[in-house]
Order: sequence, then C-alpha cells, then structure tokens
Amino acid sequence: MLRLFLSSHCAVSQPSLPLMFLQVIVAFSWELISCQPQNPFAPPPPPPFRPPPPPFRPPPPPFRPPPPLFPTPPPPFQPPPPPLRPPPPFSPAAPPPPWIGISDPNLLNYLSRLQTSVSPEYAFNYFCGRFPAHDGCRQQQRWQPQAQQPVPTNLQPIIATTTMPPIPRIQIADSLQGVPSELKSQLKHFAFQMLDEKDKRNILKACSGKVKCLEQSETATKKRAAVKHYEIALNKMIQPNALDVERSVELRHLRTQQVKQAMLRRAGIGDKVIAANDGTFQDDILLTEHQSNWILNEISALDGRRKRDSLFFENAPTQKWPTGEPIKYYFDPSLNSDDQEVVKRALRSIERNTCIKFELVAERPHSKYIHYIKNPDPAFCGLSFIGRVEPVNPIYLSFLCVDLIGVTVHETMHALGINHQQLRADRDEYVSVQWDNINPQLYDYFAIADTSQFTSYGIAYDYYSIMHYSPFVGGVDADKPTLVPKLQPERFMKIIGQRKGLSDRDVELLRVMYCNPGCEDKIVYCGIWTLKGLCNARSPGSWMKRNCRRSCGFC
Repeated sequence: MLRLFLSSHCAVSQPSLPLMFLQVIVAFSWELISCQPQNPFAPPPPPPFRPPPPPFRPPPPPFRPPPPLFPTPPPPFQPPPPPLRPPPPFSPAAPPPPWIGISDPNLLNYLSRLQTSVSPEYAFNYFCGRFPAHDGCRQQQRWQPQAQQPVPTNLQPIIATTTMPPIPRIQIADSLQGVPSELKSQLKHFAFQMLDEKDKRNILKACSGKVKCLEQSETATKKRAAVKHYEIALNKMIQPNALDVERSVELRHLRTQQVKQAMLRRAGIGDKVIAANDGTFQDDILLTEHQSNWILNEISALDGRRKRDSLFFENAPTQKWPTGEPIKYYFDPSLNSDDQEVVKRALRSIERNTCIKFELVAERPHSKYIHYIKNPDPAFCGLSFIGRVEPVNPIYLSFLCVDLIGVTVHETMHALGINHQQLRADRDEYVSVQWDNINPQLYDYFAIADTSQFTSYGIAYDYYSIMHYSPFVGGVDADKPTLVPKLQPERFMKIIGQRKGLSDRDVELLRVMYCNPGCEDKIVYCGIWTLKGLCNARSPGSWMKRNCRRSCGFC
C-alpha cells in the first residue's frame, strides 16, 4: 500500500506552489527509498536469521515402579540330603581290594579300633582315609569320648591300640649297695608322691567348675595334632626310607600319655582326671619311648609291683653331650635370617659363660646334632627333648613369644639335659604350690621330677633360673598364681619365670656338668647329700670324697 501511495504521488504534479514544494521534498526523500527502478533479475532477499536447533538430548528413561515395601519371601526350606549309607559289614573271608596296596601286617593292624580305644578322632579319620579296607574302618566303629572309657588301675596301656606293645621291664642294678646307712636315711621318695587329702580336695574342685576333667580340651587336641604333624615331617626328612614313622611318633605320644596318667593315679586322682593328651610332658618337653618306659618302671616300683631300683645318672635315659668337642647345630630352611640370628645370640650367651661350644654346620649331619626348626604355631613357644637323643635333637621354636632369645636358651638347656627348676626334689622348701588353682589335667607341670634321673650337683635352688616356671602357669584362673615363693614372695613373684638370660647358678650348673671332665659322681643322689652338708661329715665323709667328687667339688 505504501508503494502504491508513493507511486501515485510520483505521477501527480499539479498542487499549489507551497504544497507542491513540500510534496517535492517529501517525494524526493521517499523516492530514494521507494521509487528506485525494480530489477527483475535481482536475487530474492535472504531469509531472516533463525537460531540453530538445540542439541539432541536422549529421551528420559522409561518410568520404573518403586520396589515393593516387603521383599520377596525366600524359597521354601530344602532338607539336607540323606546321609551316606555305611558300607556292608566286613567279612574276614573277603580280601581287601587289590588297589588298596596293603600287604604289611603291621599296617593292617595299625590303629585297629577297639571298644576300649580312646584314640583321638583325627587319628582315626587320618588312618581310615589311607586304609579304608581295614576292619575297624569297614565296621564303622567310632571314637568314644574319654569320659566313657574305663580308667585302668595298673600300668597296662591307658591309651590302647592293638599294636601297642607292653611296657618293657628295664633291669637296672641297685646303686645304693654299699652306701652308708647315714646317707640312705637322708633319702626319701620325693618324686611321684601321693597328694594328701587336703591337696586332693583342692585340686579336684576345678573338676566341678571350669575344667571338664574327663574330657580332652580343644587346646590339648589341637596342640597334639600340631606336634605330631611337625614330628612326622622331621622324621620323614631325616629317615626318608622308614616305613613306620607315623606309627613310631604315635606310639611315643601314647607312651607319654601313659606316663602322665600313671602320675595322676600315683597322686590319687587318676580315677577322676584324664591328663591333657597334648603330646608333650611338662608343656614343652618331648619324651622318647625309652624315657617314658623308664618312668613307668619307676612308678611301678613305687607301687610295690617290683623292686625299687636306684638309677645312675650317666646310665639313665637323660644323656649328656660329649665333653671336649663342639656341639653341632643345623638351621632348618624354615628359619629366616632374623630367626637364625636369634638362635646364634642365644648360643653365644651359653658359650660366653661356660666351656660349651657350638658349631654351625651347613650340611645336615647324620646324627648327634641339634636341629633348629621354625613352626609358627601359637600352641607353643618351644619344644625340645631333654638330654641328648638319637639320631637328632630337634628344637621346635614358634618365634611368636616374647623374649625370643630367652626361650631359645631355655629349650637348648633342655637339650643339654637340664630340667625345670620348680620340679627339683627340694622344691617344696622354696615354693608353695597353690593346688586350689591348678588345672588337674596339667598335673605333670607340678609333679616333682624323678630324683633318680636328675641331680642338682649340689647347686642351690634358684628363683632367678631361666629354667623356672612362671608363677601363673597351668592355672584354672589366669589372674591367680599357681606358684608362690616362700622367701620374700613379693620380690620373687616378679622374678620367677624370667626369660631374659642365664642366671649365675644356671651357669654354675652347666660348668659342673660339662667343664670338668673326669670328675664324676658315682651316685645320682650326691646332689641331695651335698645340699644337706654331708660332703665333709665325719662318718660318711670319706665315702663322699670317693663317690661324690663332682657335687662336693673335690676335683
């Protein structure tokens, strides 16, 4: 419309002069804009600017309904599968399958099941896993808890298997022949004593409380399994061709248990207590079969079933090492460099104060050496045989306890033939045993040792000894003591059981035992007589000078 309006004004030129003048000015201005000639070939004007579309966005996820307020109920309970059916009854006429490979009659009879057997469950499972065709395994006879077993009243096998041989009789000459009567009168049976009625009542209180005296504890069972495992592994290493390693180790453990049970019976509580069947004696000692047989013969003699024989120390099962030559020792590959340094420092502390020398060997000898083995098991700190044994003296160390060097010294002292201090014949003069806090199953921790096997060599009782027990060992209540010193109890309660190092009397005992060759005692009781001041007595003095030269210091 505007363009038509302008066009019409461009064509008209007849108004009055002022008006025409105004029209000319306006028309000229608009003509510049509107009256330009139209080019028919001009390109069309560009389209107006439009912003680009927004970037693509994926559509939102589909709507999901919220979870239900209550979860889906579990599937219905499925009962366990039915137990396996036992194999058919064993028929003696049917031979074992040829693939079993059993031809040795000893293996066939090994751990044969008896109605009176109290062998542990793990031993039965282990054996039957290897020999499923054995009659005891086929008949599905199971282990019976010890509480259900009759407790023997004699020295017949307390833990029985069909292949366990009877206890051999050991013939030993009576060394008290020719001993003056004044000296004989000073001796009494310190070891394997009968507890008095008060002590029996006190120790048996635990059986009606925290201790199940007719059952094996889980701790004892686990310890026995661990000890047996380590012993079998070592024996197979040093005797790779032996066929009866497992049987011999098991027999030693059974004999050790016989000793502990016989000691309970001798104390008057064997019908109410089963000893801890943990494979050890006095917690950290391993007994050889011969040592166990020896002790059982001693107890049998005390019971009056055979003549009491006095034992000569040098002929007893606890043997010393040869003097005048170093004791060889070997590191098992299980020990790392730090463990080896602990052992070396322990041995240097013995060498530094005595004439005893140790020699580290790179190759494992065939016999007469100490074999240090690492067994990181919390069941024990250390284990050792007492005295020299054949073919090797293993010392098992866990390296998990405090005072590692002291523990190593303690176990090495056992290997040298030294027993625990608190089991000496004169123990009751220096230490009071708190029987009302003693675990009855650990009675062997506190029974005075056989004076016919161990001598004091006249060295006085020592609260500082590294061989003394802690005042809290073997207790029912761990917060109450089991051993209380009779002299200055407040002072020595903090001392006994130390594992920091050898005491002066420990060193003196080693020197008397090993550092004066040719100077010997002919009677094991010389140490007792020496402590009673009889070395220079007028009447037996000359006899003591001839027969107790080492203990009395006459050479």
